[in-house]
Amino acid sequence: MYSDEQKNQFASAWTARRPYLDEAKRRLDSALTSIRGKIDDDRRVVRIIRQWTCIKEYSSAISKADLKGLNSSDAVYEIGDLVRGRIVCANLEDVNRIRELILEELGSEVIVKTYDYIDKPLDSGYRALHLSLNLEVFINSNSFDFHHVLCELQIRTILQDSWAELVHYDIYKHGTELPADLLERSKDLAENLAAADTIAERISLSYSYLV
Repeated sequence: MYSDEQKNQFASAWTARRPYLDEAKRRLDSALTSIRGKIDDDRRVVRIIRQWTCIKEYSSAISKADLKGLNSSDAVYEIGDLVRGRIVCANLEDVNRIRELILEELGSEVIVKTYDYIDKPLDSGYRALHLSLNLEVFINSNSFDFHHVLCELQIRTILQDSWAELVHYDIYKHGTELPADLLERSKDLAENLAAADTIAERISLSYSYLV
């Protein structure tokens, strides 16, 4: 557990870092909006249902830093999801298309790592594509005052997002070990929705050949 002194150190680091987190969120949101604008003229190409960006709440950030045993002064530089974004799209094919558009918009060099939880789901059944991004942000464009900010972008289908909304909170946010049978039910639900995702993708591909 962080001591009072460590909590104060984290608070000071958070205050100093916050302007850069705000700018990273603005840049990520701008990139997602730009991508959506490019595809809105022909929604058969990629169908984005919704998007959002956010900055992790202070209470969640310090709890995560404490739980991971991070240095209280450096944690704000090391936690990779203080700035987060999410794109919910129509089907599986759209996930990869959106990833390609992100590469075009931001450049491949900003992607630090890709976590493909669609190809290899978590034990709980969680599925999504996560991109770890390293964004260079400036507070004043006329100076050399820039920082690198790690961000996390999640790309999900509607059905993957539905599973996360229904189950993810209960599994990951309560911090307790759930009974094995409950975890199995969660996984069963995820697998059923994954099968539905495959059917939806086939329907979409069939439709594209007709238009």
